[in-house]
Amino acid sequence: MTSAGSPNLETSRFWIPNNQVLLCAGSLELFRRQWTPTVVSSKAAVLLVHGFSWHSGYFNELADTLTQQGYVVHAFDLQGHGRSHTLYGIRGYIDRFSDLIEDVQLAKQQLAAQCKGLPLFIYGESMGALLLLLYAAEQGAASDLSGMVLAAPVVKVAEAVLPPKHLLLFLRLLAKAFPRLQVPTTELQDTYLAAFGDQELAKRSLQDPLVVFEGPTLRLLDETFAATDKLAADMRNIQVPLLIMHGLDDVRTDPANSRVLYDGIGSKTKELKLYPHMKHQLLQETTQNKRQVMQDLIDWMEERISQAAG
Repeated sequence: MTSAGSPNLETSRFWIPNNQVLLCAGSLELFRRQWTPTVVSSKAAVLLVHGFSWHSGYFNELADTLTQQGYVVHAFDLQGHGRSHTLYGIRGYIDRFSDLIEDVQLAKQQLAAQCKGLPLFIYGESMGALLLLLYAAEQGAASDLSGMVLAAPVVKVAEAVLPPKHLLLFLRLLAKAFPRLQVPTTELQDTYLAAFGDQELAKRSLQDPLVVFEGPTLRLLDETFAATDKLAADMRNIQVPLLIMHGLDDVRTDPANSRVLYDGIGSKTKELKLYPHMKHQLLQETTQNKRQVMQDLIDWMEERISQAAG
């Protein structure tokens, strides 16, 4: 057993044999983890999707909590992150946002096949939440889901992290010719500790070789703007039951945008929870705050399961 929140990957009991990795659209191997319920029968399945720079090792505590409640849990490292393969050897790099969405779809299909007949949920945080929103906006893509949970979703690129408008336009044009160049920003490093309520974990994670500390590439910048524009245009297409969770002291994604998302989506079943004094990484908060977030997540899923059972 790994300690709470600590990704002790070398000794983790969640290692998966090589013949069970996922394959993404570009034939990259994606590292997957799975957790089995500690009770006799399983009540539902949950797929966990991390955000930019992070990896699935930090889902250990949430996954342990969910398995104790009867949930089958899968998570995987996005391409270019954690132990998954990387394009061109550039950590955090992607060619297209659609590649990441295809990876999410494949992971969901594999989890659904393993857990036939069980209600299926997906949890995503930050950029991972944006991937889920784009996936759900595709016609019929999320029709088999019992619900989605979004933590500090990227809905719009924060103004505070952007260069001046003339430079931004130049960088987006430059991305066409030099997609692998890094964006000239230190925002990721400057806001790192401020993104965590649990400062001890934050400091330990600074030594984690699997966390991406390199800045985003021009291609990722351009793809993120295109993705958020597409989300704004297609928001009404989202019909899946949705729980949106956001800390009001988030310095990376604006909580006000979660309100815009809540008002704009087409889902009839939706809930927005805003947490005073909590930061960007809701699963790496202080102990009391983290327990509240996880309990709210579980209570919401339990209500969806109960309503579906009639």
